[in-house]
Amino acid sequence: MRRLLLPALWALALAAQPAAAQSAAPAEVTADPHERVYDTLIAQGDDGPMIEAVLDWMVAQLASDPNIALLAKDNPGLLEALRSATRPIIVGYSRRVKREYRPRMVALLRSELTAAEASDVADFYASPIGRRLVAGISATYRPDSVLGTIDDERRVTSTDIERDMDSASQATLRALSAAEVEELNREIESRPAMAKLVPVVPKLAALRAEMEEEPLTAEEEAAIEGALRGVFESLRPIRKGA
Repeated sequence: MRRLLLPALWALALAAQPAAAQSAAPAEVTADPHERVYDTLIAQGDDGPMIEAVLDWMVAQLASDPNIALLAKDNPGLLEALRSATRPIIVGYSRRVKREYRPRMVALLRSELTAAEASDVADFYASPIGRRLVAGISATYRPDSVLGTIDDERRVTSTDIERDMDSASQATLRALSAAEVEELNREIESRPAMAKLVPVVPKLAALRAEMEEEPLTAEEEAAIEGALRGVFESLRPIRKGA
């Protein structure tokens, strides 16, 4: 059963936003079963916790600069202002990347699942226990390994994606009650199509690794630079002798 449990949870994280994530708008109802698998996961997920994890990382990086640390000491609320100023730009970036990669994600699901299997998988994630898993992954997923690649100056790999997925999946499973675990086992056992997720997960992870490497556009970079500059220009001068 564990062989099926983890792919069922990992698929949730794989279908989510890239690390700079945003709350997803409700998806349009679609009759296509493969699109329904993808859209069910996105529509039900709450990416707020992951947004904050990314912004936590960004603020920590800024605060590690001695000059910014000094400015923050003289200007309470500076780091939070920087966080707020950049959030909408990161959200916009994530929406763009998600929009661009959605057809590829759906095409991958289409190549691996029959229409009947996709419909069964979508029904699982729309079930009460499926919605519980979606909520758990949304609350616990943190892109720690993915963001760590920036410090290491290396590309994001499928291994990084899977490590973050595993952390979120294990945390979600630990949070389930005994009754929920029993319900989950029954639900998966009743849906043979769930076994088809096992070979799909590594392929989705590779695609997610590509998503994480998508660069900012020149316009997005300029927007971030302008937002940060605006915050710094609003500061009062540093105390003399500080």
